[in-house]
Amino acid sequence: MYWLGIYSRDNHCRVANDIIFGAKDNAPNRSLARRLDSAKQHAKNTIDRSGSLQVNKGKLSTLRHSEAFWLELCAAESCQARKDDVPEESRGDHAAADSESPLAAVDHRLPEEPVATAPRIWDPDLRVEFSTEPAAKSVIRKFDGYNMARGGRDDAVTFDANVDQYMNPDLFYESVGFGNWHTPHGWAKGEEWNYGMAFPETVFTQMLFFGDDQVATTTTYGSALWKGELFGVKGPDQWVNLRITDFYDIPKDDTGRHRIAYNFMMIDWADALRQIGRPILFPAKLEEGRVLPPSANDGVPAPLSVLVQAQKRDAGEAFRLARAALHRDWAGSGRADEHWHKDMVFYGPAGIGLAEGVSTYEEHVLGPFRAAFTNRSVEELYSCCEGNYCAVLSNIHGRGVQNWLGLPTAGKAVAIRMAMHWRTDKSRVHEGWAIIDFPGLFEQVGLDFYHMAMTGQSLATLKEQKRDLISLVAGAQKATGSSAVAVYRSFNPSFCALSCAEDTDSKDTE
Repeated sequence: MYWLGIYSRDNHCRVANDIIFGAKDNAPNRSLARRLDSAKQHAKNTIDRSGSLQVNKGKLSTLRHSEAFWLELCAAESCQARKDDVPEESRGDHAAADSESPLAAVDHRLPEEPVATAPRIWDPDLRVEFSTEPAAKSVIRKFDGYNMARGGRDDAVTFDANVDQYMNPDLFYESVGFGNWHTPHGWAKGEEWNYGMAFPETVFTQMLFFGDDQVATTTTYGSALWKGELFGVKGPDQWVNLRITDFYDIPKDDTGRHRIAYNFMMIDWADALRQIGRPILFPAKLEEGRVLPPSANDGVPAPLSVLVQAQKRDAGEAFRLARAALHRDWAGSGRADEHWHKDMVFYGPAGIGLAEGVSTYEEHVLGPFRAAFTNRSVEELYSCCEGNYCAVLSNIHGRGVQNWLGLPTAGKAVAIRMAMHWRTDKSRVHEGWAIIDFPGLFEQVGLDFYHMAMTGQSLATLKEQKRDLISLVAGAQKATGSSAVAVYRSFNPSFCALSCAEDTDSKDTE
């Protein structure tokens, strides 16, 4: 996913800076964008030849332009002129432009979409400060740059030729929320289409962006307008902050180029739903929703490669500390202050929240997790470090002995997918950022995260419903002689997920 600027999928056709037309309520597409670019230039040329034109509060005011001119100018298949967009003095004038006007000799029809003859490869024109970036990081910077500069503007042939510079034809795109897809076209359909339909406007603030010669990663928050339907949830027409992370595997392929072979993208959907009043998890004991860039002068996004290279920051030492923070914290039982600074900050996901200080981190983050799971281990999937910044995408394995965060994990073996990033300094970890794949964890304990989001259910409402059901179950048991588990399952699988584990109510942690 590309996060280096403003992403906008507005449902209005914008022609030049001079003319505003209404747009049909249709899905964003590259063909429309290309036709609008052509219309924009055509309109500009026409205006330059025919007289002045200004926009006043979204309406058109002009000289000598008939209604027929405006309707014809917006005759593209994806545009329609609204009546109130036509200048008042031109309304009702359905004749062609005045034969004495300079417009009479101008062909106002929108040009046909041009057919590409040879694809133009976009030049990233990177600043010299970025020229020494590790190979994987450099690929993502150029790919993001192309998307932000040309996304939606190039014809299909040019788009494919440019994407081929950065993506392997056998790309595997794995996401939390948008499904899994193969090939660059699958990526475009899975991510660009689904995201753009739900969030037509987003400003991304990339907080961390680093990598090595094969793996790159980012962690970002996006200020997004949630307008379209997603997961069956009607768009609330509300601005939300989306916590996002990406991991990229970018090996050198048989063409000798580093190209993206794998992209994992995860958004903290539990946090997004919490913000629109549809929480899935129980409220955290700690503050939720606050996440900040690193508290260091390492650039935003951090770190600047030229800076860590000039200062010869030790990536090996950083990885040692990061792995200690991962393995000892989540699979071990030692003290966190052995590797964390006493004034550390941990930006946890929804359901966990922001931990400031090592004692708060141990009490509210590690303590409940360690109490809930036994036989814990860490499976590292992808990792990279640059200077004193490190990241690991991993599965945390464990067997539940108690419920965790209100989830019915007791008695279940789970693998919790977790993306973590750390900033280290002077032999201690100072800051950490974590996002958890809660939809995947819900599935492992018999719950459907996305269905609960669609129906407005939460762990809290399910627990209330379970209490109301207890008396019904007791009556059904007495009448049928069935086991409690069988009765629960006959009512609702979600109730069973919360009720079938032994003694779940007496074994809840935070």
